[in-house]
Amino acid sequence: LLTLKGQVEVLNSLTPAAELTWALIMSCARHLRAAYRHVEDKGWERTQFPGLMLKEKTIGIIGFGRIGSWIARYANAFDMKILCYDPSTTRVEDYVEMTSLEYLVSSSDIISIHVHLTNDTKGMLNKTIISQFKKGSIFVNTSRGELTDENALVNALESGSIQSVGLDVL
Repeated sequence: LLTLKGQVEVLNSLTPAAELTWALIMSCARHLRAAYRHVEDKGWERTQFPGLMLKEKTIGIIGFGRIGSWIARYANAFDMKILCYDPSTTRVEDYVEMTSLEYLVSSSDIISIHVHLTNDTKGMLNKTIISQFKKGSIFVNTSRGELTDENALVNALESGSIQSVGLDVL
């Protein structure tokens, strides 16, 4: 049995979760699922799928540990404004702005969550917080499903208040 617990250098160099997060961000931003289905159905109306250009958009990163910091590096490469919420982190790169959770969700075009599930974080993105998401935003969760109120998330998606959701967790 291989364990990486305590292997800080090795863990800090692992990027699969951050890469999956970016794949989901790109898929949501470019409407890849709907565009792919459209082409499979013999369509080729690319104007129906204009997508979201990431340059100069705002990404909000909830949790600035190992994965959140990789997300920020990638976002910086896209020339995005980067907001971060993490009460346990005080040191971030110069290109990252620490902010409140409420400001982050109301100001971000893309919201990505990267926190451990604990009694304190379970349901942290509740109905009230989700109702404050910026209209038309994208939400990506590659952490744990229990961090969000899934019913509120589905309602926000169905009502059109958020554009899309990228999940690898339920």
